[in-house]
Amino acid sequence: MVSYGAYQYSAYWDAADVTTGDIYLKVTRRKLSDNSLQSVRLDGTGGAITEALANVNDGHNTVILGISPKDGRVHMSFSAHSAPHHYIKSSSGCMTQTTFSSGTCTFTSSSSQASPTTEDRLTYPQYFNDADGDLYMGYRHRSSDNSDYYLNKYNNNGTWTSMGMVFHGYNAGQDWDADGPAGPIGNSTHRGIYPWSWRFDVNDRLHVMWNWRESPQEAAGLSVQHDVYYAYSDDYGVTWKNNNATTVGTIDSDPITVLDTSTMVLSVPGGYWLGAGIMELDSNNQPHASIPYSDVQTLVQAEANMRQAHFWRTADGTWSKQFIQPTGDGLPMAYGGAMLFDGADDAHYFYAQYDRDWTPWNSDIYDQDELPYENVTNQDDGTQKYLNIVPHTAATAIDSERLIGIPITTASGANNNRKITVRMKNNTAATTFKVYWTTEASQAYSESKGQSFTITANDASWKTYTFTVSDADWTGTLRNLELNPVGQTDVSGPGKDVRIDYVRIQDDQTTPNVAKAWEFNSGMTIKEAVADADSNWSTWNISTILPDVNDSVNDAIGRLDIDLYNNGSRKVDFMLLEQGVPGIEKSVLHEFTIDGDTTAKDWNFPVDKQGWTDGGDISGFGYFFDFGPGSVGATITGADSAIVSAPNLARRIGTANKIVVRMKNGSNAATAKIYFITNSSTSWNETKSKSFSIDPNSGYTEYTVDMTGVSGWDSTKILRQLRLDPANDATTTGTFRVDRIHIKP
Repeated sequence: MVSYGAYQYSAYWDAADVTTGDIYLKVTRRKLSDNSLQSVRLDGTGGAITEALANVNDGHNTVILGISPKDGRVHMSFSAHSAPHHYIKSSSGCMTQTTFSSGTCTFTSSSSQASPTTEDRLTYPQYFNDADGDLYMGYRHRSSDNSDYYLNKYNNNGTWTSMGMVFHGYNAGQDWDADGPAGPIGNSTHRGIYPWSWRFDVNDRLHVMWNWRESPQEAAGLSVQHDVYYAYSDDYGVTWKNNNATTVGTIDSDPITVLDTSTMVLSVPGGYWLGAGIMELDSNNQPHASIPYSDVQTLVQAEANMRQAHFWRTADGTWSKQFIQPTGDGLPMAYGGAMLFDGADDAHYFYAQYDRDWTPWNSDIYDQDELPYENVTNQDDGTQKYLNIVPHTAATAIDSERLIGIPITTASGANNNRKITVRMKNNTAATTFKVYWTTEASQAYSESKGQSFTITANDASWKTYTFTVSDADWTGTLRNLELNPVGQTDVSGPGKDVRIDYVRIQDDQTTPNVAKAWEFNSGMTIKEAVADADSNWSTWNISTILPDVNDSVNDAIGRLDIDLYNNGSRKVDFMLLEQGVPGIEKSVLHEFTIDGDTTAKDWNFPVDKQGWTDGGDISGFGYFFDFGPGSVGATITGADSAIVSAPNLARRIGTANKIVVRMKNGSNAATAKIYFITNSSTSWNETKSKSFSIDPNSGYTEYTVDMTGVSGWDSTKILRQLRLDPANDATTTGTFRVDRIHIKP
């Protein structure tokens, strides 16, 4: 997703065609002034080419989009994982057409841009533009642990030029030990490159950060990604220099290798599960990167404690690193997010926190043949939330992610933890529920460490099953569980699913002691972490901006439209591929306003509820596209109607002493009220509130609430949560809509 001029462009796989069942590539243009959409679906109709998804379960079905403003073309690369380049470009002038359609924009496809010999096994393409708008693309050639990396440059006339190889790791013959001679990981002689981002600054200096991934065959069976590297180029990617301005490489003739050790700026040895990050530049053109890695070194992923982290350089060339998340937020697997800098140079980092703790089991995580990610969703039937599993094969199973770490035994007694309680609804023909496990003493799943239990087939009611594990291998310290809710039978079919309310491991006492429980109340939350430039980004305040999202693509938050913000809008957009009804995904645009260091918060509801939820005595709370960008609203059902923001806003009040509320009042109420809580005062009360007059039964009207003098509303306080009571005078009927809530000086 990228913005340029008056429009925002996005590319994605559309919903399956109702007639053919095919999934076609779709390009959409949004007019920023009115949110109107125009799309081209590449389905062979109306003169369009046909581009249908070849393998629906492939985890690399991402579409990468770039633009070349000088000739008005849209460019796309997709479904790339060590395979021939899938490349599509539009006709010239497509971006500036009044109507964006297959009649005004034609698209052509090819298997290469510039070099068929190096684009025959292409992975992870990245598009980026220089300060003058010229378009580049970087890509990896060959596999993740044995590859090189190349750059192409667009010629602004429909053709590309291969610039050559920037990084060399393929059969390099260069010996490297990812964790030093004392570590458990052996040496490797070839490796792959993971560039985090390519960014031109305003002076056309090209910055890149990366890490290396060693060969798993030679590195003790582990794909080791290690260390933080940095280089820059002042001649558009030809000559490369390290942090000390020493030349370390020249494109094609002398590419950078792992032996160019001066490019390493921070040490993160192998075994810390360092992923691939996102790099952005602050106003001083200094690089910052955000990426999760483990705070403990281990060769076993389940033992990792991965937390979001920040790596950055200051103007004097000094590099630093710190964790963004606190220790308790760590996970065995975490995915990178996206960063931008506001007008005060404060850093804003958006990332996903996965709360489910269970993942579909697949023999190949990229192909998802046994159980696609979209078949496991968090759902809500109006009375409760639950984990929904749509069976795909006989091997349909889910694995716990975190180490469980509790003692288990088949002997009777307190805290023996020999019972597994599952509350579920089995809407399949399966009559068997199978449980597998691993222990500290036996850390691989096997048939011997498994037990089957009887369940009721085609049961429309919620039922609680208590399984008593009697297998002799249920002993020691439990590491992980695997649940096969269909008993290794293929019961897939339309409308078939298994719904799980909770899973609990407990003892066999009359009043059982629960040692571990999974309640499945949330699939994922979207977080925003903010760090103040004045403190050298040393302290991060984390808030929840989307409290409960069903996201089926682990790195979807990375699709951030930073150009929209940089063009002066103060808005940030990103797409999430969310799971709706079981087995169905949808691309959802989320938009937030970034406020700099003067405005505490601004909600204008452009595309969704922006984290606001039902606070009580209302019904039908939702998002409406009826005024300006949009609004939120509901029907009043009681005397204490309210809506509340997402928790943990983590916004410093500073000089922001006014709250602007623009709302439509469809009731007889003449008074509304603002409540707030802060990090130092977390209880709702009348002291931390302010009433204001509103017009009964009125259209959209803007009200300014002066918070000066309200107890607790202090420049030093950190705002935690806001509440709006749209009818504060005992009104019990009517409706309301809110178009904007803006906390400002």
